[in-house]
Amino acid sequence: MREKIMRFMLGAAWLLALTGCGKAADAPAAATTPAPTPFPGKAGVLVDEKITVGSEEREYRLEVPATVDLSKPSPIVFAFHGMGEDNKDHYSAISGLPELAAEHKFILVFPAATTEIIQAQAVKTWALTPEGAVADIHFFDALLIKLRGQYRIDPDAIYITGMSNGAYFAHLLARIRADIIAAVAAHSGELGQFNLGDIATERKFPVMIIHGDADPIFNVSLARTARQTYEAAGHPVTYVEIPGWGHQWDKRVDEKIWDFFNANRLHSAPPPAKPAAEPATAKSTAR
Repeated sequence: MREKIMRFMLGAAWLLALTGCGKAADAPAAATTPAPTPFPGKAGVLVDEKITVGSEEREYRLEVPATVDLSKPSPIVFAFHGMGEDNKDHYSAISGLPELAAEHKFILVFPAATTEIIQAQAVKTWALTPEGAVADIHFFDALLIKLRGQYRIDPDAIYITGMSNGAYFAHLLARIRADIIAAVAAHSGELGQFNLGDIATERKFPVMIIHGDADPIFNVSLARTARQTYEAAGHPVTYVEIPGWGHQWDKRVDEKIWDFFNANRLHSAPPPAKPAAEPATAKSTAR
């Protein structure tokens, strides 16, 4: 069953390419920024948040550590869970991302996938059909707009990550929303046939690819191919291959993920102010 689902996921991207829904011109319009005030959001863990997108109610888990200074713009990380038994709450528990958010003072969001019926089984999944991909992109857009109305979000520090099927969707979303997503970190996922053929975005967003060389679901060759494809298209790639690791999240890379995100803002920080001119008698030793 698992192998059939994975083959279905690999082929789903091809369906997206046929419909053209992944092309930037045909994708849902990007999220717009609401008025910056007021910001009613509070610190805390909200496990069953809901938002209506079109006619569909979507769920998400929101974690805002007490260490976040709500008076200042904060980074935000969207974390997309894997397929099947994985979900927003399970991902929060196994990933170590909540502890990372508390330490580095960023807002953390775990969106929940919708349930699809695959081979008579209900499976939570991201973007396996053209319609599902468009709906999931709309979900991200609406959720970002909502959170921007509740919290001071740093527009240059919007990041996404994902595990397995969530990593696949993170690749897709980063490509569609390259103008607002600063960087993407994909853990134990594959790029997909759809993305393989069209990741030459105008903005070469930075990518971090993490994969175990003993992954029984997605062979490590898929991660190596993704690296080569991104690099050939001009994207900066940070590649982490974990010896002997299978198809599960590795908490040992959490700090590496944050270091990668923190080093890759959407726009570079403004240059420091120039120092006052030196007295005429002083000699500079700068080279």
